[in-house]
Amino acid sequence: MAPSMQHLRRSSLRTLLFLLLAPVVTTAIAQQTTLYDPQPPANSAYVRVIVGSGSSDVDVWVNNRPRLTKIPLSTPSAYMVLPAGEHELSLRAGGQEVRVKVKAESSRSLTVLATSLDKGSKPNVIEDKINSNRLKAIISAYNLSPKQTVDVWTADGQTQVFNAVSPGASASLVVNPIALAYKVTAPGDKAGTLVTGQLTMTPGGAYTVLVTTDKSGALQTLAHTNVIEKYQAKP
Repeated sequence: MAPSMQHLRRSSLRTLLFLLLAPVVTTAIAQQTTLYDPQPPANSAYVRVIVGSGSSDVDVWVNNRPRLTKIPLSTPSAYMVLPAGEHELSLRAGGQEVRVKVKAESSRSLTVLATSLDKGSKPNVIEDKINSNRLKAIISAYNLSPKQTVDVWTADGQTQVFNAVSPGASASLVVNPIALAYKVTAPGDKAGTLVTGQLTMTPGGAYTVLVTTDKSGALQTLAHTNVIEKYQAKP
C-alpha cells in the first residue's frame, strides 16, 4: 500500500529537522574536543608593559604593528608571547608615544616599565625573576613613583618584604602563598605608613605589587596577578 500523504509529510519534516540540527550538534562536538589551547613555541620570550601615568589608556605596538589596546595606567599588561630576538615596542596614549627596543631571550620574561610617556622619558627594561618552586609564590615589586624610594613591610611592621626600591626599579621575592596585608613606607621607617595594600596568593602563582601615584600625585599601591596572553597559533 502506498504511504499516506500524512506519513510522507512527517517523514519529510524529520529529515528537515535532522539537516537543520546536524551542524549544531557537529559544532558542539568539535568545540568539546578542543581540550587545550595551543602552546607557545619552545623558543618564545615573554614581554609585558607597565605605564605609570599618562593622558589615557595605553596601546602597544610591536615592530610597527598593533598588539595590545587600552591597557589601563598602573596596570600590567598580559605577557605578550614573542619570538626570541630584538623587537621595538611603541607605547602610545593620547598622542604621546615612547619607543623602546628590547632583546628578548628564549624562555625569559621582561617588563618594560615606564613611569610616564612624557617626551624624553626612558622606560626601564627589567628581566623578571621566574619561580621554579611550584609550592611557593613569587612577588615582584615595581616602583612607578617619580621620586619616592620605598620599603615594603608586612602590615604589622614585623617583616620587611622589600628594601629601598627606587623609582623605576624593581625587586622580587619567592614567598609562602598566603594572604598578605602589606604597607609601603619611607626607607628604614618600619613604624610609618605611606599606603597599604592586600594580596592573596596561591601556590605557583606570580604577582605584581606596584607603587605609583594617582591623578592628584598621591602615592598609591596596587596588587595584580600576572597573566600570559592566550597564544594564537598561526595556521
